[in-house]
Amino acid sequence: MKTDSLRDDRGVALVVVMGVIALLTIVATGGYLVAGQTLFQAKRVEHESDAFLRANSGLDYALGLFDNHGYLASDYPLVVASSDGTFTVTVTPGSNSEYTVTSVGQGQSGGSSTVKERFFFINLWEMNISSGEGDALTAGGGSWEGTSWVDGPFYCRIAGPIQMKADFLTGPLFLKGADGSLSTQGNATIGTSTKPIDIYVEGSVSGNVYAKTLSHNVPDITLPRVDSTYLAEKAQIAKDQSIDNVMGESGSSTVQNVEADLTNANPATTYTTVLSRLRASGATTFYKYVGGDAIAQPGEGTHNLTIAVGGASFGAWNYIPPGGTSAVSDDFAFDASTGTLYINGTVFIDGDLIFGGTIYYVGNGTIVANGDITIPGDLRPASGNMDVGYALGLVTPTTISIGSGGNANPRDASNPDVCGAFFAQQKIEFLANSMFKGSIISAEITSNHPNTHMITDPLLPTYLPRSMPGLGAGMVTLAGWSRK
Repeated sequence: MKTDSLRDDRGVALVVVMGVIALLTIVATGGYLVAGQTLFQAKRVEHESDAFLRANSGLDYALGLFDNHGYLASDYPLVVASSDGTFTVTVTPGSNSEYTVTSVGQGQSGGSSTVKERFFFINLWEMNISSGEGDALTAGGGSWEGTSWVDGPFYCRIAGPIQMKADFLTGPLFLKGADGSLSTQGNATIGTSTKPIDIYVEGSVSGNVYAKTLSHNVPDITLPRVDSTYLAEKAQIAKDQSIDNVMGESGSSTVQNVEADLTNANPATTYTTVLSRLRASGATTFYKYVGGDAIAQPGEGTHNLTIAVGGASFGAWNYIPPGGTSAVSDDFAFDASTGTLYINGTVFIDGDLIFGGTIYYVGNGTIVANGDITIPGDLRPASGNMDVGYALGLVTPTTISIGSGGNANPRDASNPDVCGAFFAQQKIEFLANSMFKGSIISAEITSNHPNTHMITDPLLPTYLPRSMPGLGAGMVTLAGWSRK
């Protein structure tokens, strides 16, 4: 009996040992598989991270190209390879200055990652902007009065709900604000039933609002600054251009004029026995600079200049210099008898600028005034429109006041009262019924008159005077991001 019992116990022990061995084998195999899977996952994550970094690099590279020179179809598809891997970038243009960039990254160790970014690329001078910086948070006190209208892109930063009394045509319309709800008053319409427009607003819409597309993702625009640095830079450019003996911008013009000779920075006093050449009132040795030795603080200049019909003429125009075959003019000249202003390059006035009467301008240039700018009458190209390349830029750290209103048909864009590219750091105000064509940019735009109309000129950026704030490729504002 004892022998049988021992035999039975040994059999059980053998079974237990074999079970333990089997369990240990399973655990060991499982551990090996888990370890292998963990290693695989770690490698995969490493590869994905590597590829993601390359994809992000491609995204940054493309946005940098936009910052430098905007969108060029010839830039894409863009493939850049390095020791860290490769990225391939494509860009798809959308509507209303919106783009989608797709970047596919390939890491050195393998793997692939795709990132997409939607963004606005906005040229400030393709629209009218009331940015609402500082204390100026609305356009026209939160509305446009009466039957005013805006044709073309318009951007407005608002402090709260806004009720539009204006007609907005063509669009797009951008309303940026913490409570940017949009509604209309009276017969005002945002778009029309037959021609809806693209609307970007952070809140709700109601009333006579006809949206082709409605987005709640609104870009954030910050105005460039007309500060002491900007003023000093433009003042120096005006001085340099006063004695370079070429028309307009130094270094880019090939048209000769006779501003100075090698030994005398003062312009010649006489071209011929019948044409006297005088400088503008208050101009220094450098005839395109009106001011003293030191520039005043922004907005505090005291060397004012009036350019008015029947006032004082200055400079020379329609002059054929000795040995020349075609007429030239100074960069800054004015025929008071006809009200014709000749403007090229950059002019600096350390004070207020006042226009008087109907002024017609010839050329392409910027007047920077370190004080208020007042336009009581018409101010437009001699050709009637800017489509021949004539464009006057006006810049001030304070206010531009527009009082012109002689347009018999205020919705006739071919006959504007005032044309140009106007930048006022604080405010642009319309003091009378007026048709404005071009682009105006300011912290605040106001109008209390029923027939104030603004129409943008889509060609303006192509001949925008070079000293205008915000000149360049434009502004990139991110709108959305995704990863695959």
